[in-house]
Amino acid sequence: MYMVKPRSSEKRAQLLRELLHAAETMVQAGLSRTTRTCSSPGCGCHADPSRRHGPHTYLTFRDAAGKSSSLYVAPEHVAEAMEAKAAWERFWAAAVELATGNREELRRRWQGTPNTRAAQ
Repeated sequence: MYMVKPRSSEKRAQLLRELLHAAETMVQAGLSRTTRTCSSPGCGCHADPSRRHGPHTYLTFRDAAGKSSSLYVAPEHVAEAMEAKAAWERFWAAAVELATGNREELRRRWQGTPNTRAAQ
């Protein structure tokens, strides 16, 4: 086992707390807003783009099989969807920072390790 400097240990604990906090509400997805024309040919939305219906908000994502999907977000839930997406961004940033620190720690530990292939 290796020793972690106290300062990096504190930073690591902070990042792990951020991961856990963000994981409670995060959603890995994009947010898109679209406007649409309706099925009524006489509606003004067909002649004038500024009169299109919407905007309608969707969470866009890929499911476990890799298929693109979307989830309609009702206007009263847009703020919640935006916060869930922001939580994902915080989660990702903390995870990347942790992984970078882990990689650097491995590099420090391995620097003095002889290359077994070179020795053969």
